[in-house]
Amino acid sequence: MTDQKQQPPHPYYDDEISLVDLATTFIRHRRVFYAVFVLVMVAALAFVLLRGHEETSQYTTTLQLSVLPVLGDSEPTGDNQMRVDGRVPTLLAKINSHWLPIAREQFNQEQDGWPGTIRAEAVEDTQLIRLISPGTNLSEESVREAHRLLAGLIINAQNERLAQRTNLLEQQIQAMNAILESRSPESLVAAQAIETRTELQQKAATGEPAEVLSLASKSDNTDSGPSMKLILALGIVLGLMLGIFAAFVAEFGSQVRQAMKKRG
Repeated sequence: MTDQKQQPPHPYYDDEISLVDLATTFIRHRRVFYAVFVLVMVAALAFVLLRGHEETSQYTTTLQLSVLPVLGDSEPTGDNQMRVDGRVPTLLAKINSHWLPIAREQFNQEQDGWPGTIRAEAVEDTQLIRLISPGTNLSEESVREAHRLLAGLIINAQNERLAQRTNLLEQQIQAMNAILESRSPESLVAAQAIETRTELQQKAATGEPAEVLSLASKSDNTDSGPSMKLILALGIVLGLMLGIFAAFVAEFGSQVRQAMKKRG
């Protein structure tokens, strides 16, 4: 019979910690856990309550851009959007660099306290421009007046340019009428003048004026930050983690004190 070597038993160390030891330690210092957990939850609740006093809103003014009538054969004649898109980047830059300072100056002449920031942005694939004022506890009256001044400057400039193009076309139409009055209706020149006048009238009809679709429409900004439920949920998780950690730190401190007493 072959001697079988007996495997040495699994060594046991005094410093090994079992789940029972962990549970015992946690129960022993449960008051520390409760205190830390409650403290974190009170802090989270206080943050939610204090944050709730601030009303975050957004005011939006929507502008319809003018569509310029076609002057030359090289300009697009079909889609109105094609006659607007090319002007949008220049228009946005001019709003920020030119009309916004003018509107601010006019506003300050009548009253104090320009209402925060107004930013301009284009609505993709449309003929619309939005003026947006986000902020906290904004004065609706001040925002509306600031938007009215800025929108007025933009609309007036848009329609002035539309009027200039329309006047050019009207002058060309009058020139065709003068030719028709001086020529016989059966002549080739008269026929060409009639055709040209019809084309000019069709081009003049393609223009559309700019207008304000909505002025300083207010909407509550629900995406301004974490929701109350999310903050409280994070408070619970953080409270549990810090509470458990504090309980074991308290146990560590207790053992250190006992070791110092024995040595002393």
